[in-house]
Amino acid sequence: GSTFGFTVHRLTRSWSPYTVTWDSVGTDFYESTPRGSYAGTIGADTGYVEIELDTAMVREWLQTSTATTATQFGIVLIPTPGTQRAVRGFTEFNDTDSAANVPLLTVIAGNVAGTARDTALFTSGIDTFVGTDEHPTGATDDLVMQGGVHYRSLLTFDVSSVPRGAIINS
Repeated sequence: GSTFGFTVHRLTRSWSPYTVTWDSVGTDFYESTPRGSYAGTIGADTGYVEIELDTAMVREWLQTSTATTATQFGIVLIPTPGTQRAVRGFTEFNDTDSAANVPLLTVIAGNVAGTARDTALFTSGIDTFVGTDEHPTGATDDLVMQGGVHYRSLLTFDVSSVPRGAIINS
C-alpha cells in the first residue's frame, strides 16, 4: 500500500539474464532519458501496472535490420527516488503459475492516412532482477528478505574448532 514508482529506460547494450549483475549495470547500460514512467500505489496483493511507452522507441523495435543500424536490447525499470528502492514483484515472462498475469506488450499501429489500425500482442521475453545492498533500514550484516527481494549480506561461520592445516574432504 505504499507509494510505488519507476521510470522506463531503453537499454544500450546486450545482456543476459544469467550473467547480468548490479555491478555490471552502469550508466552506459541504459539511456538517461526516460521512455515511460509509473507512479502510484498498489493496494492489493495482486494488481496491474500500465505504462505508456515512447512511440519512437517502440517504432525502432519494429523496424527491420535493413532499415536501421540500431540494435534493440530491451528496457529497464529504474525505481523512482523517494518511493521504494526496488522494482519488485512483477510476474516473470512465461510464468506457468500466473499465465493470466504475464507481462504484455500491446502495440497499436496505424497507417499514415490514419484510416486503419492494427493491434499486436507480445508476451514472450526475458527478464531478471538486480539490486544493491542499500537496505532501507541502513547497512547491516543481517540476512534480510523482504517482499521477495534479497539483499547481499555477510554470512559467516565460526570454524575456529577446525585445526589449522586440517585436510577437508567434504
